[in-house]
Formats: sequence, C-alpha cells, structure tokens
Amino acid sequence: DFAWTRLTTPPLTVISQPAYDMGAAAAAALIRHIEGRKASAPRPELVAHLVKRGSVGVARSVDVMSQS
Repeated sequence: DFAWTRLTTPPLTVISQPAYDMGAAAAAALIRHIEGRKASAPRPELVAHLVKRGSVGVARSVDVMSQS
C-alpha cells in the first residue's frame, strides 16, 4: 500500500501486504536453514487486505459517438 497510490486519479485500489512480517519470516527461515535446523514452529499467518479506493466500482458508461 504505497503512499503514491492515493495520489493518482482515481486513487488506486490495492492489496496491502505485511511486507515487514514477510521479510522477518523469510529471514528467520533462512537462518534456520543455514544452521541446519528444522522449522520448529508453524508457518506464520501472513494476511493481506484489500484497500478499496476510487479505482474500484462500476465503470461509468462513455458515449463514444458523442466524443468525436
């Protein structure tokens, strides 16, 4: 969910992901792998969220013939 997605017209709908938590989980898994240890805990639940903004919804109809 980058800040610039709010600045476009219309503001963009995005999927917000827990990037920090994803990186921390990946780093921990890599360290365990390098040390030769097996995963002792279940995989973390990483939840993404839909952030609805102006780019979601019913499209406006456009009369192409009247614009020429």
